Amino acid sequence: MPPPGLTLEQAAEELTGRGGADAVISSGLATGKPPSVAHLIETKAAIDGLPLYVGSGPATAAKFLEVADGLIVGSATKPNGTITAPVDINLATEIVTAAAE
Repeated sequence: MPPPGLTLEQAAEELTGRGGADAVISSGLATGKPPSVAHLIETKAAIDGLPLYVGSGPATAAKFLEVADGLIVGSATKPNGTITAPVDINLATEIVTAAAE
């Protein structure tokens, strides 16, 4: 979601133009809340060919990877999303399997 007061196109211009971003990360309204596919499509169109990464929502990895260039999964690999917990190999495997579908 763009910052309050900016359209997605304006935020993309700030990031890619003045900000000099090499890539864009898109997420939902809060930590662990994924963006919609429609939002990803709109974002991808607005960033003029830069890579787009999804910052939340590995449960829908395959769907997101139809639009985005990659996923940032972080807490999704941790039991109960606990940041300080070690990575759970089963959770990580589920994400990789979902992305490969």
